[in-house]
Amino acid sequence: VKAVYSWLRRKGLKLENPAADIRVKATRHAAKSIRAEQFPAFVAALGDEPNQTAADLFRLLLLTGARKGEAQGMRWEHLDLAARRWYIPLTKNQR
Repeated sequence: VKAVYSWLRRKGLKLENPAADIRVKATRHAAKSIRAEQFPAFVAALGDEPNQTAADLFRLLLLTGARKGEAQGMRWEHLDLAARRWYIPLTKNQR
């Protein structure tokens, strides 16, 4: 409600925002990671995964440190197999 009223005010409507004094508590997302002792079981589970395309995506992410969107956007023209390089045309930080 607060965001909608703020948007309407920016558009020129002179409305009193009934939620103006309400503070929104920021939520923190817990980081999820695999502990070293869990890693071999995770890699083994990738071999048993029925969807090997998804498993390959996880392997690629693990081996390269790439972001999911970067890996999903990979195209053959971005790969130089002879040089063993992957050119990522658009990254999160625009580099």
